[in-house]
Amino acid sequence: MEERKHDQVAPPASIAGQITPGRNVRGGDRRAARRFVARDRRSGFDRRRRYPVTGTLKEDPRLLLAVLVAINVLSALDFVLTRAEMSAGLATEGNPVLASLFAHGPGLAWLFKTTVVLAVSLVIWRERHRRAIIAVALGALCVYALVIAYHLSGIVAA
Repeated sequence: MEERKHDQVAPPASIAGQITPGRNVRGGDRRAARRFVARDRRSGFDRRRRYPVTGTLKEDPRLLLAVLVAINVLSALDFVLTRAEMSAGLATEGNPVLASLFAHGPGLAWLFKTTVVLAVSLVIWRERHRRAIIAVALGALCVYALVIAYHLSGIVAA
């Protein structure tokens, strides 16, 4: 039998054949391995997706504020142009709620429309950290721009 030096200690017989250099003997099956992990958050090493328009509005609140002011201004302009076209007999109000409010008086319709658009703008501002809300704001801006273009085309044609 060979003699061992006193600094070399033999491993227990149960794991003698399993030890390899660099392997953690304590790891093994003592710890539960998590194989299927639902990743609901981005970790520090994942790349962030780029959203050029909504991402810019999300990162710079001044631009979003400009969009919300533009929505409110276009809404007021829509009201003024609708009232002028209704007075001239060129058009009728397409929104049934505003049409019934116009029947009671234009001041009530103005108050309702301004309050609703301002309330929606405040909700968008409070929830501006959500990308979907920013997309809603951009959609509203596009819709109001198209409505104003429709009004202007009707005025030019008349």
